[in-house]
Amino acid sequence: MAKPDTILAWYRRLIARKFDGSQCRTYPGRPRISGVVEELVVRFARENSGWGYDRIVGALGLRFQAIFMMQNRREPIATR
Repeated sequence: MAKPDTILAWYRRLIARKFDGSQCRTYPGRPRISGVVEELVVRFARENSGWGYDRIVGALGLRFQAIFMMQNRREPIATR
């Protein structure tokens, strides 16, 4: 026979495993970006050392939007 403390410990472990989210995860962490994008980000950061994170992200967004529009022959999205 098991002691009540042992049964409670088993139950706590069972519940902890059930709700830890490990079954939902297929891989650890955030997916990696492609090597091309990584090189582009590093190049932007080196060439524009005075720019901050937000400005680099904005410039990359505009560049990728232009590439996407050229590939799909669509009109660019109007800026606000």
